[in-house]
Amino acid sequence: MKTFLITYDLKSKDKDYNSLYENIKTAENWWHYLESVWIITTSESLGTWTDKLHTCMANSDNLLIVEIPSTKANGWLPQKAWDWLKENTSINS
Repeated sequence: MKTFLITYDLKSKDKDYNSLYENIKTAENWWHYLESVWIITTSESLGTWTDKLHTCMANSDNLLIVEIPSTKANGWLPQKAWDWLKENTSINS
């Protein structure tokens, strides 16, 4: 399994982004505690996810997907968010 961080800037005021969110939720497991950030675990490749999400976005939008090999993280999140990260990724707070 791979862990990816997905983040975006959605700029179109006319686009319905529900298909983007539903596509992300097709990952084996997902985390979404920050407005424009998701963390997913998946057996699919980085390129597959880039292609899959690009079809749900406007040309003016921005997308960044990064594989997370790190085991360290820090910040201000609810305990439930840290629990998910610890249980589903190699990240420890």
